[in-house]
Amino acid sequence: MAPKRQRIMDVIALRMSLIRTGTTEGGVYTSALGDGALTLPGTDGAYTEAGGGSFYSDLGLNVIESRPQLVMADGSIGRVPIESSECPCILVRDPLDTIMGIDLDGNEEHKLDLEFEIRHEGGAITDSDLRKMEQDVRTAIGIDTTWGGLARDTFIQSSEKILLQAEKIIGGMLIRGNVIFDTAAFAEE
Repeated sequence: MAPKRQRIMDVIALRMSLIRTGTTEGGVYTSALGDGALTLPGTDGAYTEAGGGSFYSDLGLNVIESRPQLVMADGSIGRVPIESSECPCILVRDPLDTIMGIDLDGNEEHKLDLEFEIRHEGGAITDSDLRKMEQDVRTAIGIDTTWGGLARDTFIQSSEKILLQAEKIIGGMLIRGNVIFDTAAFAEE
């Protein structure tokens, strides 16, 4: 079995892949794109209650779990670039896992930092579009903040919007949050 941190990230990536215009009923997602239904594990139909059954965008068509960091010639740190053909997309990262303490039963409490980075390129991207994509991520997280029982809770801490005009308009949103989960001391589970 994979470590709990990996299992949480797997469920997060799956959940983000559900961000598509379409409908859900009883925890079963049906895409407006006609690609069939997908049952979301661990929700027991909670999606319809929490999210209202729809998203604004098809951001979930391209979910990327992080990108490696690069050391640039000047010594600065960057990431492997996102190609235009990959946009719009959402990058999901878990850069830091902080052990908050060990309880009397010997369980470690973890605070896993999360980053959801939305990237979009194109002449028609607006502030409103980015806010809708941000809400899609928030809605997807709100389906089940325990990620199928793997975590105790999930919190959104901040979001930062970036809209640049260069040769083409590039928009982005960085959403930061935390997942709180427990494992046995010094164990994966």
